[in-house]
Amino acid sequence: MWVVLWITMGKVIRIVDGVEKNMKTVKMLWIMICFILVGCQNPDHGVIQKGKLLITQDFGGQPLENIEVEFAKGDSVLEIVQQYAQVETAYDGGFVNSINGIGSLYTHQQQKDKKDWFYYINGIQGHIGSDDYLPQSGDVLWWDYRSWEGEVMAQAVIGAYPQPFVGGYHNKNNPTVILYSTGRKDTAQELIHSLKKQGVQQIDAKPLDGQYIAKKKNKLIILGTWEELMQIKELQDIYAHSRQTGLFFQVEKDHIVALDATRQSMGKYPKAGIIAATATGFGDPHPIWFITGIDEESVRAALDILLDQPEVLQGKTGVLIQGEEIIPIPIPIKEP
Repeated sequence: MWVVLWITMGKVIRIVDGVEKNMKTVKMLWIMICFILVGCQNPDHGVIQKGKLLITQDFGGQPLENIEVEFAKGDSVLEIVQQYAQVETAYDGGFVNSINGIGSLYTHQQQKDKKDWFYYINGIQGHIGSDDYLPQSGDVLWWDYRSWEGEVMAQAVIGAYPQPFVGGYHNKNNPTVILYSTGRKDTAQELIHSLKKQGVQQIDAKPLDGQYIAKKKNKLIILGTWEELMQIKELQDIYAHSRQTGLFFQVEKDHIVALDATRQSMGKYPKAGIIAATATGFGDPHPIWFITGIDEESVRAALDILLDQPEVLQGKTGVLIQGEEIIPIPIPIKEP
């Protein structure tokens, strides 16, 4: 004699010596078994995807790991980093407490220091736990260990370029729009051509107008001199709240002041260019990028980095460009 127990739709079904007690439900059971045997229950199960894993400290100022990774469809950000690094978690496994021996100075510490791990997908800071975010093929996963003293934010960063313009964030990939100042239409087309070659599907260019910034429906790239950008009220507001919007620079009449993570001045750079990004909150799928500078030459120098040397942006929060020199911002703080 053999007995099969099956719980479905709140019922317990017993089959004794092959005699069914509930024929309709048994038929349903056999259909389910057939689906399992032929693998129809999840056609994507086991599909291998590829991406990149960056591990850094201090807003990208200290690179630690740069790994091409493979992961199964359905793996979380947490599961992927656990495959390629030594990870300790806290709070029932949902919080990354340590990566490769570098641990939180706040969690479970008597003398608390606000230093922890933060993750980004395609240059956008995660808005949910790393155990809940499921990356897609081509995504750039980035873990950065840094201070959050003073509530300094960096909710969007440039170091995953050409992401997020290729793949977006959290299954949201609205078109990219380049907003260019007067006389830069041809320059904007250069960038469109470059991004299309790198896989961006939906991209357009339009004259600089604050309405596109206010609507927040697209990923935006702002192209023009800083003086031109500051004619737009929406950009004035972003700059006025740069502590919250993650812009680690200040602009004077003829130079850029580079800031460290505590927003202290770390040097002046005459006629420098800027590549930086900002967002309005964690997980904002519509970041705003700045390709700007003090004058025409510095704007061109910033654009040429995107066109000709995009690899130098990897793992950076933002950069200043002065001549041949590329200065990461925020400026790394030297430990005593």
